[in-house]
Amino acid sequence: MKQKSGKKKLYYTIIIISIFILLAGNIILIYYRDSQQVEKMDDKIAQVQIKIDLLREENLKLRRQSEKLQNGQYIEKIAREELGMVKKDEMAIIEIDNLNNERTNLKKQEVEKVKQTKKTPNTIELSKKSVEEFFDKVFNTISIKKE
Repeated sequence: MKQKSGKKKLYYTIIIISIFILLAGNIILIYYRDSQQVEKMDDKIAQVQIKIDLLREENLKLRRQSEKLQNGQYIEKIAREELGMVKKDEMAIIEIDNLNNERTNLKKQEVEKVKQTKKTPNTIELSKKSVEEFFDKVFNTISIKKE
């Protein structure tokens, strides 16, 4: 009988140790899986934080631009420089040489865009030579009186 009870104790001990090893293995596996999920979530949080920072910068830029657009002088500057617009009683002078240089650097579609934006009402296209001749004539006809 003593041999049977010794075998039973050994049998129960092996079962208890096996259960303990299985539980420890499960706990380690669960911890490892959870740590990977936490790491993935930390990465996602970092990515979202970067996006938030970029959007805040963009928002700040847009607010500054909005404030500038409240100023009529800024709108006029943009209209003149980027859209080639002129006031009612003004004429825009465009150098043909510069336009030709632009054409060589731009694709066909871009050239058409340049033509449309640069040719506004009251626009005259002049070559660089004709502009220089015009101003030479203007300055040669001006006389300055010395007092």
